[in-house]
Amino acid sequence: MIDRDFLSGPDEVAAALDTLDAEDAVSLPLLDEHERRRLLAAAESAEYRSARSVVGRGNSIVRQDMGVCVDFTDDSPFRGFAWRSEALVRAAVDCLEHNPFPGPLCLDDLVLQRYEPGALGITAHRDRLRYINLAALFTLAGEARFALCQDRSGRASRDIDAAPGTVILLRAPGYRGTDRRPFHFVSEIRSRRFSFGLHQISH
Repeated sequence: MIDRDFLSGPDEVAAALDTLDAEDAVSLPLLDEHERRRLLAAAESAEYRSARSVVGRGNSIVRQDMGVCVDFTDDSPFRGFAWRSEALVRAAVDCLEHNPFPGPLCLDDLVLQRYEPGALGITAHRDRLRYINLAALFTLAGEARFALCQDRSGRASRDIDAAPGTVILLRAPGYRGTDRRPFHFVSEIRSRRFSFGLHQISH
């Protein structure tokens, strides 16, 4: 049964998962307006800390300018939303001939990000090594550029739709038995942006 608050169901998500083999990331509409506003209200009232402006060293430096929230109470709407989103992906996997994940999918790492207009965003980077299988990145509000690229210089960038209400599915190590971690960045913040990310931590 399709979740009534989701604009895309298991068949659409299954098709999106299949495209990750070649595309690394894919965007599709997911949140209806009521659900988007519900989550946005919770995101606006969350408490954020400033992300470290520089992480990494040498040729692996990443610059970032955003607020981050990683603390969610047991009754936070984001916890229930994370569970429902994971259930949707699991249902999509059941539609595929082969499971793309080597083990159970468990999107157990939750993070909210807030970007102010004119902020740097985050320069080209790859997700942490501890993340596996899949990332799901939901845009709750704001206009900004989300793009894939080939390296930390941002070379050969390709925009991915990150309009409010969309989810970007991004492959992570383990997907289809590879260790691929695509480079990506967020820039050109034109209005206050809120995004919610789900990842799976390797234990």
